[in-house]
Amino acid sequence: MSNNDYTYNVLIARFRDFVEGHYILKRFTHGQIADADLAKNNLYPWLHVVPEGINFSEGTKAYNFSVMIADLPREKEDKNTYQAEVISDCLQIFSDLIATIENGTLFGREVVLGTPVNVEAFIQEQSNSLTGVEGSITINVDYNWNACDVPANFNPFTPITGEPPTFSPLHFNDSLNLDGNSVTLDNDVELPGNTFYYGTNSEGIKGWYALPSGSSFTCADVDACPTIVAMLADIANKANSADLGAVAFSNDYNDLDNLPAIVLTAPNIDSQRSAELGNEYQVGDVVHSGGNIYRCLATNSGIAVTDPAYWVLIGPGYPTRQTIIDYNGTTGDAQIINKPTLAAVATSGDYNDLTNTPALALVATTGDYNDLLNTPDLSGYGDMLKSTYDVDNDGVVDMAKKEVVEVINKTGATLTKGTICYIKSTSSSGTHPEVLKANANSEATSSKTMGAIYEDLPNDEVGFLVTSGEVRNLDTSAYTTGALLWLATTDGQVTTTPPAEPNHTVFIGHVTRAQNTNGRVLYAIQNGYELTELHGVQCPSPATNDVLKYDGTLWVNGTLSKSDVGLANVDNTSDANKPISTATQTALDTKISVSKAVISGNHGGATVAAGATTYSGFYGGTFVTLAQEFGRRTLIPTAGTLKNWAMQIGAQPATGALTITLRKNAVDTSYIITVAQGSASGVFPSTPNSNSLAVAYGDIISYKAFNAATTTSGTIVLSAIILEI
Repeated sequence: MSNNDYTYNVLIARFRDFVEGHYILKRFTHGQIADADLAKNNLYPWLHVVPEGINFSEGTKAYNFSVMIADLPREKEDKNTYQAEVISDCLQIFSDLIATIENGTLFGREVVLGTPVNVEAFIQEQSNSLTGVEGSITINVDYNWNACDVPANFNPFTPITGEPPTFSPLHFNDSLNLDGNSVTLDNDVELPGNTFYYGTNSEGIKGWYALPSGSSFTCADVDACPTIVAMLADIANKANSADLGAVAFSNDYNDLDNLPAIVLTAPNIDSQRSAELGNEYQVGDVVHSGGNIYRCLATNSGIAVTDPAYWVLIGPGYPTRQTIIDYNGTTGDAQIINKPTLAAVATSGDYNDLTNTPALALVATTGDYNDLLNTPDLSGYGDMLKSTYDVDNDGVVDMAKKEVVEVINKTGATLTKGTICYIKSTSSSGTHPEVLKANANSEATSSKTMGAIYEDLPNDEVGFLVTSGEVRNLDTSAYTTGALLWLATTDGQVTTTPPAEPNHTVFIGHVTRAQNTNGRVLYAIQNGYELTELHGVQCPSPATNDVLKYDGTLWVNGTLSKSDVGLANVDNTSDANKPISTATQTALDTKISVSKAVISGNHGGATVAAGATTYSGFYGGTFVTLAQEFGRRTLIPTAGTLKNWAMQIGAQPATGALTITLRKNAVDTSYIITVAQGSASGVFPSTPNSNSLAVAYGDIISYKAFNAATTTSGTIVLSAIILEI
């Protein structure tokens, strides 16, 4: 009998402890599912418990719960695959839950898990696709119909003698009265003394009265005393206390005589228990250690049994069996005794060892469809059902995951799943084509690559070769999703790098999922072609330096002549002696050579006064007034473009910039050199820029300078510009 009171609250609290201690679960709720606010809580995975009923039976109280474990799969990707992964993960968590119940780590060993436990997967379309598993769990706990602690005060029903017996509330007659939970006498007193009797006086009043003094009291001395007579009769029927054994007073099992020899057993003590795991030893638990059995006095995590604060010795004992029973054992405690004599088929599993076997039809031993009787007519349908592959009945297959062909393995070893193979030109089978491992090393082992082995194919057995389509459950962890696969130079293998010549290039397919156990590959074999295998090409014996040319009917190999490319007149004249055409020479005669001239001037360190505007030109010398500008101008002798204007100027004061503007025919142009305030001495601009000015024959150029500083400008040393013709 369990010492624990397993109420509904206790069970719900332990479910919550399981969720909070689990490394994957994030949230726990209980009650009706409508009360769990799915829209406002996004903590998943999630465990929800719904009470479904409590059943009472002899010695047992059974709690029935519906347990749901759910998660949200990722969206906008391969939705179905992620839903399958969520169902798998939630089912594993459900397995964790029932394992902890069955092993006693969640509720203790007094709780019995009802079996079988049925679990179903579900997908509920909410704002997201809530996915998981739901199952019914029954938890059985001890129940002894104990009414001692009922918080109530009422007149209980008691059995009444008869056939059959009946039940009725107690009736209190005459002098007896029910006062709460107590039965009292009329006019009772607390301590009447041993010289008083209870009865009725001469006036008919019930109560305690003193015995007559100095007389021997008998029933004859008291009027109407049936109560005393009945009490004496009842006492006469009682056993003498001297005749009772010690157990009658102690109620102690150890006070019984002739006690049986009871062998005590218990599991070995486990020092790995902990509060974090929720499996601490509880008060009343028993364990075995060192040939003795101990009872737990206080909750602990496997503290040594020598600590009297936690354990008390019960007596010698043995550990509960933890060794594996050996059916074939003949000695020791692992053997099974009184085993039945088994028929030969029980150990051989061979149908031929059975007796009175029925006469089997031929197909039962051959497994050949053609040995069946009354087979349906499948002509015109092949191996595919129209109801499955041609739903719209238009005569065209609607969808297929893959195409396969039956082949036989005669390589002498197992061909593993995903091995790339080609079909051998001959077969020793007679019923199926043989396959060999393909590789990119030669034309013979690559050009006829056919597909990949669908499942591991042992030697001398028939299996499937996938010629196109997707295959699942492959190890593609070495690749990335979307990777292109090519036939490798290693037998039957693939690579992400196309083999270089002289190896042969064969495209195998695409990695559609990268994963170590659930990887997928979409096979779409494309064999590379040799030049001589192309349609319309005739190249039986190519030679070095041959080219491919069209002869009007076919592409053929051969050498090229000058006439083949329209260069019949080309010879080996050196470059220096090569003439130009008459037309080219005529055009050149109308041209003049492109040339450049530099126009420059030396100003010898001239300056511009503060706030002044002065004029000068490439003639050089000092800067003058506008009226004197004509003496500093330069005449342009040919049409061209002025560019790359540069001037060497000293440091400019920090109070203002120096601006020099190119002028054409006494008019300012947009071609300007600016020396910023505070600039150090140097050439301005510091690098050539794209500014330019078109000039014509007879144009006159000069430039003006404006000093915005409050002091004299930096010294102007040199000026130069290029005239490009």
